[in-house]
Amino acid sequence: MYSVSTQSTWEVLPVQDDDIVIKSDTADRVIRPKREVACVSYKLEEQKDHCLEICALSYSVFSAVILVPQSLYKNTVISRPADYDRNIYTSSHWQAARNKIFDHFVDSVQKSHNNKYLHFLFGQIEVVRGSRLQRSFFLVPRQIRVLKDNTLVHGWQEDLLLRVERSSPEAQIDDFAERVLQYYVSFVRHQYSLLSKPWPFNRAGEVISFCIKLTMVTTVVINGIMLKVYGGSYSDHSVTVTNTHYPNHLSVHALSCVASVHLFFSIIWVTFYMLTKSGWIMDTGIEEWREVHRREEHKLNNAAFRSWLKLQYFLSDTQLIYNLGLLLCSFLGLYVNFLFNAVNMYDLCQRSPILQKVIESITSSWDLVAGTMFLGFCLQYAFVSVSFMIFGKGYGFADKNTSGCATLEECLMAHFDYGFRSAPVWPHDPTLTASRFFFDYMYNLIVILIMAAIISGIIIDNFTELREKHQTILEDMHSKCFICSLTKAELERKSQKFENHILRDHYMWSYARFLLYLEEINPAMLSGPESYVKQKIKDNNMGFFPISRCIAFETSDVGEEHLEREVRVKDFDDCKNNISALKQGMEETRKTSQAFHTETKELKESMQAAYAKVQALQKQMLQEDDTQKKAKKR
Repeated sequence: MYSVSTQSTWEVLPVQDDDIVIKSDTADRVIRPKREVACVSYKLEEQKDHCLEICALSYSVFSAVILVPQSLYKNTVISRPADYDRNIYTSSHWQAARNKIFDHFVDSVQKSHNNKYLHFLFGQIEVVRGSRLQRSFFLVPRQIRVLKDNTLVHGWQEDLLLRVERSSPEAQIDDFAERVLQYYVSFVRHQYSLLSKPWPFNRAGEVISFCIKLTMVTTVVINGIMLKVYGGSYSDHSVTVTNTHYPNHLSVHALSCVASVHLFFSIIWVTFYMLTKSGWIMDTGIEEWREVHRREEHKLNNAAFRSWLKLQYFLSDTQLIYNLGLLLCSFLGLYVNFLFNAVNMYDLCQRSPILQKVIESITSSWDLVAGTMFLGFCLQYAFVSVSFMIFGKGYGFADKNTSGCATLEECLMAHFDYGFRSAPVWPHDPTLTASRFFFDYMYNLIVILIMAAIISGIIIDNFTELREKHQTILEDMHSKCFICSLTKAELERKSQKFENHILRDHYMWSYARFLLYLEEINPAMLSGPESYVKQKIKDNNMGFFPISRCIAFETSDVGEEHLEREVRVKDFDDCKNNISALKQGMEETRKTSQAFHTETKELKESMQAAYAKVQALQKQMLQEDDTQKKAKKR
């Protein structure tokens, strides 16, 4: 499957059931025939890559299935053809396969290597596509798989964590994506191209690390020997004459041997640095120049202009200039004077994280310090000029009496040398006059107190700012997801482990490797989400990063809503039954009402007929009464 699979100690054997015998079991170990290993048309390296792709697909399918919440498909019914006779893989089958196969594989790999080892093989990210969040799996590019232990790539990643913009989640993601696309992709490709070179150039990172460690050791040894054996102090002889300060030739030979080793490995260090970074810096700089100066791109066809441009980018590398300075001191320490090796102790301090911050607090504010020092020189010049005009005799300082200076230049140089350390001293006439009091008071206040406080305040404030910034970055790294910016507390309130989230769901370097993957893969092989992300990158739109979003959050919410929806549907079913019963009752009532209306109508007609008969009978009875009355009158 992979290059490490040839080592039996790292082999992951499948788990077989002792009580079940399966013919042609897929868990049986595959024995590769010799003809496959020796095949010319289908080389062994290509076979391993294809096997790794199959493993990546299997890993992706398992991960995709086991990460889906149970509530989303618990009651899902999948329609299948009537003649479908294959065994259906239910959720219980997946769970059993997960325990037996997937978890065993992951645990075995992590125990043999580390918990981040699989990140160098299989990538997993979450992308925003429209209003949805989608999980995408991919096979990590070959460059990353091969360079997983490369110290230079790891150093670049650590440097990015400290330099990336963190003012807001959006700015952080934009700066991260820009640095990855402009520098990380090209840097990884450059380091991968070095692997095709002969040894030791194909192990440049390891060589540089070894040279740095060895030069640090030899620096300590050289300076330690000089502290023990160096005799005498100041003398008038040339700097190149060093034998007079050492008791015997043995110490000189020992220092020469150690200094020769220091110089030799310093040369290798600088050479391999230029091999691994200087060429990449020049190529990256030219590409950036090409992007900015589209209309002047034709100038790059001129060999002289291109060489001049490369030289500018070559000399713009401050780390290279620093390394060359250390190399020069090492050379002078061997061929001129061993004391030049004392300068290399500065590099030893640079390797300490605490001292590095102290040095950075000074170097990063050098412009403010230099400006303040120039202001101090101007104030010193002003005080010297004023003293010439109002005093008849000069003054000195506590360290040295400079009252006898004869020219303005001589007095000014004395002020620059001693004037920042003490106030004026009047050796000829110690009488304190009003003018002297005012002059001394202003000199003490402005030069001694304020200027020194300003310079020290700039350095201290800058150091405090750097320390707080570094502390804030460390706190963010341990308590906030770099991709979605969700805090550890927010994730744990949703029952999501912070470590699993930043190492599985939103592992930041998986996104960096995914951007490299999009650059390497054939566009025709891209999936839907991958094509979507690549188009977004082309449009310079980083909206596909899941800022303040996470599938684990949304699926848990959807799962709860799904359960609530199931309750509502059940309630609606009961309500529907009640409505149907009511509707049926209303139908029966309507029929009864119609029957009653019919009966009422018939009764009305009967009553009307009876009423007519009563009226007819009443009329007949009146007529008979009238007839009887008439008969009586007669």
